[in-house]
Amino acid sequence: MTFTFFSALFLAGAVLLYYLLPARAYRVRPYLLLALSIIFLLHFYPKAVPGVLGASVLIWAFGLLSGKEALHARRTSFAAIGILLLAVLLALYKILISHPALYQNGGPLFRLAPAAKLLTAQVGISYYLFQGIAYLADVRTGRVRPERNFFYLLLYLSFFPRFVSGPIERPAAFIGQLTDRRAIRLVRPDDEFPEGGRLSAALSAITVGWFMKIFLADRLSAYTAAVFASPKGRSGALLLVCSLLYTVQLYCDFAGYSSVAVGTAQLFGIRLTQNFHAPYLSAGSSEFWRRWHISLSSWLRDYIYIPLGGSRRGLGKKIRNTFAVFLVCGLWHGIGSGFLVWGLLHAVFASLESALKGKIHLPLPLRRILTFCYVSAAWVFFGTKDVRTAASYFAGIFAPSGWSAQADWAVRALQKNAVGAAGLSSALHAEFVHFGFTETPVVLIAAGVILMIASDVISYRRGKPFAELAASLPFPKRYLFLALAWLILLIFGSYGAGYRASSFLYSKF
Repeated sequence: MTFTFFSALFLAGAVLLYYLLPARAYRVRPYLLLALSIIFLLHFYPKAVPGVLGASVLIWAFGLLSGKEALHARRTSFAAIGILLLAVLLALYKILISHPALYQNGGPLFRLAPAAKLLTAQVGISYYLFQGIAYLADVRTGRVRPERNFFYLLLYLSFFPRFVSGPIERPAAFIGQLTDRRAIRLVRPDDEFPEGGRLSAALSAITVGWFMKIFLADRLSAYTAAVFASPKGRSGALLLVCSLLYTVQLYCDFAGYSSVAVGTAQLFGIRLTQNFHAPYLSAGSSEFWRRWHISLSSWLRDYIYIPLGGSRRGLGKKIRNTFAVFLVCGLWHGIGSGFLVWGLLHAVFASLESALKGKIHLPLPLRRILTFCYVSAAWVFFGTKDVRTAASYFAGIFAPSGWSAQADWAVRALQKNAVGAAGLSSALHAEFVHFGFTETPVVLIAAGVILMIASDVISYRRGKPFAELAASLPFPKRYLFLALAWLILLIFGSYGAGYRASSFLYSKF
């Protein structure tokens, strides 16, 4: 979903139309959702529609052909061919989107420029092609039957709440919900949502998601984008602070989108994968990837790691398979040295964790701190997108000259303002103040980070996403929470000239 006036009206009208259908017309609901998804794409991403339709026809056809092969006890080669074609398309997209000079301004692929521009105009391609690969792989192994209803498969690939940035859904879990004949109730509690009903669960997830996005992620992006684009000449303190803020921003941006997608889908009786669960409280690499981008990490596990042998053939093969998984993970995000190193760093830490398991015993708080530190350091490669800029970033952090000026200034500031009575802005370095870290933004950022940590701690201890816990509150408290959250967003949300709430970081991948 996106955050615009049209999207709000579109969603309200879609929900109204969906529930105006009589209960006996439940079979029409999937087709209505498909029509709404196509309208959504035509309005926001019209250039992506031909690609989605073409890929869907390809996936559907190869699935049916694979099913016919299985009836004759033949090896399902059509599914394998379809998977290979989708992988090639995704690789071409990643190459062209990362290196547009190949087809622009007389590049080596200049004659293919129209096709290249059509391919690079596809939004959400990484997500729906991964879903297509999962579908064909499951058909090939017999986990799911080939879907004969093309429109069901098209809805699986183009469902508008999750189209731009996932989650990456499994075919059996998603398509199975389309054929469920139970009446979907929006307001009244039911077996699936016994506390406040489906509406409360959906509104809570949407509210939490937009709060993470608008209150914190977009506020932080105003600082991190400039620093990551040009780290040279910055002080070590500013670089370190912005690297930590980027760690928070990326989480709030992507987890915020996922929460909005989950909540929006719930309005229509569709359950999507909960994509995040307090990842920065993890005490190791394995736990982090069970809590971060859950739909992608489980996809990589089921369709790459396990088919390669997983951990069944000894530590050496396990490490090899781990590197293969994270190599794909890095390249899935982009064809660039920064993404490659980011993936390889996670492979190194995951392999070290496997090799040292049972040999070194560290306290739980220390393991959490170490995990957060290495994840935050790896995000620098992710954010800068190339190794050279990342090296400059780390050089700035560890340069003694970048900290000596900060230390001298801090001593002078403390001498002049022993108790800090002049306010927070007087206790900041001139570079921070010039960069925009003045009293109000710093207070709002600190408040947002504290709220994020508190909600994640509660979620971690209760074993459920924070939005689900909020939806289970008693009636007065539940809607007081929602009203207060939106009031804070209206007053302190990130708005203004040039602001685009629809720009999610992971929509670029």
